[in-house]
Amino acid sequence: MKKAMEILLLAERFDADEALRLGIVNRVVPAADLKRATDELVQNIASGPALAIGNIKRLLVQSSSHTLAEQLRAEALSFGQCAGSEDFVEGITAFLEKRRARFR
Repeated sequence: MKKAMEILLLAERFDADEALRLGIVNRVVPAADLKRATDELVQNIASGPALAIGNIKRLLVQSSSHTLAEQLRAEALSFGQCAGSEDFVEGITAFLEKRRARFR
């Protein structure tokens, strides 16, 4: 919170390495590699289990406004929902067969 306040109030410029160090960005790549790195990231997310990814995003967003008990209930419901999906079966099967999962 203190660092965020400093950044906002002082409006000082900082470079990509500092943004990475502060956790403002997740990674830094050379400009020449940006399209490739972005495409790889998008493909990685897009080829994942859509239901689980959607639930992860929802659970993370709501976590700061819910009690621990509420969050644990929501996570248990999410797990049950995911465990009953075709993607869950595909993930387990792919793991056992030592191959890359093909989620729908």
